Amino acid sequence: MPGPIAHTFYAHRAFQLRFPGINLRAFLIGTHLPDIRNLSGHPREHTHRRDITMAEVAEAHDVFEMGYRLHSYVDALHWRVLRDAGVTHAYYRDRTYSTAWKMVAEEMLYPKMPDMKPVVGFLEDILEDELRYGIEEPHVEQWHEMLGEYFTHVPNEKNMTERLSALGVASDRADVITKRAYTFREDPALPEYLNQAVEHFDRELAVV
Repeated sequence: MPGPIAHTFYAHRAFQLRFPGINLRAFLIGTHLPDIRNLSGHPREHTHRRDITMAEVAEAHDVFEMGYRLHSYVDALHWRVLRDAGVTHAYYRDRTYSTAWKMVAEEMLYPKMPDMKPVVGFLEDILEDELRYGIEEPHVEQWHEMLGEYFTHVPNEKNMTERLSALGVASDRADVITKRAYTFREDPALPEYLNQAVEHFDRELAVV
């Protein structure tokens, strides 16, 4: 579903609009951890939930778990928006297409992002909370390094290959994804879908 910058965007938005007093570092790292499965090899169901509400996010027993749950919520939110628009067949045709639109979405969201330097700083050390999901510490360390590298790039059309490489995507696959990206970069509906997702997010956040 959405990429690291998008997940940072939503976590920071929740922090600003609804949970300003929480530990932002734990919240942000928690919201990124589920996608470590792409590195660790865990099945998706180990780190993601299919159906989760904003109320369940807010009811988490601690801030890290709140961020961890928010990840699944944001993934599901985008699926709902694209499903309701009747375009899941185009956006999720295969993994290369689904990755391509996410990478283009990162380019569109980046101007709305907070300063990313503190986020990179948050990744310098591992939190004990990250080890409670049965993921080995070396994988967590490597995931921090990959995210830190990814966040050093201001996303744009020219550096997509470098961004994909930072996330461990092989060069041949990155080439295919980069070609697919033109489909979504030229799609006038994608910005509207992203705006709809933000609007849904804000509405549901406001009532928890």
